[in-house]
Amino acid sequence: MIDCFNRNINVLRISLTDSCNLKCFYCYEEEKSAPTIHKIDKNKIIEIVKTAAKMGLNHIKLTGGEPLLYKEIHEVVYNIRQVKEIDDISMTTNGVLLAEYAEILKKNGLDRVNVSLDTLDRDVYRQITGFDLIDKVFEGIDRAKKNNLTPIKINTVFLKGVNDNEIPEIKSFCKKNNLEFQLINRMILDQNKKDSESKNSDKPPDCSKCNRIRLTSDGKLLPCLFSEKFIDLTGYTDYSAALKDCINIKPERGEKKSAKQMFQIGG
Repeated sequence: MIDCFNRNINVLRISLTDSCNLKCFYCYEEEKSAPTIHKIDKNKIIEIVKTAAKMGLNHIKLTGGEPLLYKEIHEVVYNIRQVKEIDDISMTTNGVLLAEYAEILKKNGLDRVNVSLDTLDRDVYRQITGFDLIDKVFEGIDRAKKNNLTPIKINTVFLKGVNDNEIPEIKSFCKKNNLEFQLINRMILDQNKKDSESKNSDKPPDCSKCNRIRLTSDGKLLPCLFSEKFIDLTGYTDYSAALKDCINIKPERGEKKSAKQMFQIGG
């Protein structure tokens, strides 16, 4: 579907839950209290995907929080796969539970995964996430490769003074293991979007190239990560109208968002 600025919107990012098994400092801002955890109903997800697919949104990205904490993840993937207009189903995960779920998710129709990995160093990983689970992530990447959840993309958030000296090493690790590398500039939602852009990073993309909208775990459609605008599905019986309204209010450029933390939106 074409938006008001002639962008083809064909990606729907779905935050299944805002629960996570890590506490990365750039997702959880200490000065803000964590809200009640939400998870979106599986039947609502499928109905929205079916409607979105008929409107040309044929790429689905499952996110969180951590999407593998969503108990019905297998069923959701399977049912999305049955929607004939959907060309691609991917998932962004921190990788901690990926070894356990990779095989069943592939069988149920997941095409590929993005794995968040900001460091190769155990101590730095613990500093960033609050947990000593980096071995689980490496195991998950290996299992994803064995189950052909490819191309596997490694998402690395650039954190000045924390992991900036590791970027060449992470790139080398990806090349050696046939993984795609994506450098992501740290996105601070309550600052102007242009402050999160960098010529040296792969994401966030330039607004003129944005092709996505988001469905949050508390039942809202977001036209832009850096915007206060949203569509509350509570007021709609027709999801096609909600999706059209969301795309129609998509701004030309992102600005900033003050009401949400990153883990609540799905990045």
